[in-house]
Amino acid sequence: MPAATPSISVVMPVYNAAPYLRRALDSVCHQTFRDLEILCVNDGSTDESPAILAEYAARDARIRVIDHGENRGYACAMNTGFDAATGETVGIVDSDDAISKNFFAELWKVYAEGGCDIAKGRCVECEQDGRWHEGKLNAAIQKDALAFTGEWWTAIYRTSLLGRHGLRLTPEVASGQDTLFLLQLMGHEPRLAFSGQAIYYYFRNPASMTRAHPEEYYLASNLKIASLLKKYLPAYPAFSQRQKMFRRIISFLNISLNDRFAHCDCAPYLTEIQDILADDEFYAPQASFPFLRKALEATNIRELKAALKASTGHLVASSLRESLRAKPSWPPR
Repeated sequence: MPAATPSISVVMPVYNAAPYLRRALDSVCHQTFRDLEILCVNDGSTDESPAILAEYAARDARIRVIDHGENRGYACAMNTGFDAATGETVGIVDSDDAISKNFFAELWKVYAEGGCDIAKGRCVECEQDGRWHEGKLNAAIQKDALAFTGEWWTAIYRTSLLGRHGLRLTPEVASGQDTLFLLQLMGHEPRLAFSGQAIYYYFRNPASMTRAHPEEYYLASNLKIASLLKKYLPAYPAFSQRQKMFRRIISFLNISLNDRFAHCDCAPYLTEIQDILADDEFYAPQASFPFLRKALEATNIRELKAALKASTGHLVASSLRESLRAKPSWPPR
């Protein structure tokens, strides 16, 4: 049995994952770090997943299966696991992925030694054709903790940190719930340490939700994320935190409209985007964002996208000047 308060609660949401589930469970159960509780949330699976979960739970007392009874979606399954977690930290392993045998040992080592709130490992991606490559965020996060906006399952999080800020996934967001979660979390400026020895194996699954819809679907989700980030701003007590997050919202919208979904028809969202960018004096005085007024006065989406691009360029230049003047807030590992 795990300790009364295990070091790490591992949450694994499961929905019709039978072809991959044993691989994921074996990688967690065979960890060299043993002080785990393993919370498997069966989200209404209709395949052999429930039988596999029962089999593993019967032979490993650390496994607890929580049955939703019906499919409620990834966000609800993750939130159920977070709510049930009793560990000092919480980690995530998706049911179609796997982790290196020392994954949690290495993360716990940097967590315990560094006094951090988040211990982050490497992501290694496996394409459908079997090719492996480094995750795109590994190097960026070692240079700047705020780059941690994806690959959220590569880390362990201090449970009390999530509880203090009431952070959970948002079911109302169709895609990118983890991105919203991380953006909100990193706005609170948690301490982060990186381990290059802890490896999370991310397998690209052709049936994955992130590949199942047209680009317009994800554009709408990104705009929803930006809108919710704007509403979340009052949760940050410091003016500097609110200002930094508003900058990130501007950059996030610029990437969405001018890069990732540049070929989508963004015109129907003109008013919605301007509502997100509308100035509220307590966190974003116009003097801090000189190009933003052009975005708010745009009469078509082309003008708005151009203003966003100019504003983001100005913010990047300002951030670079600030970083050259300031000492880094956390040492790369």
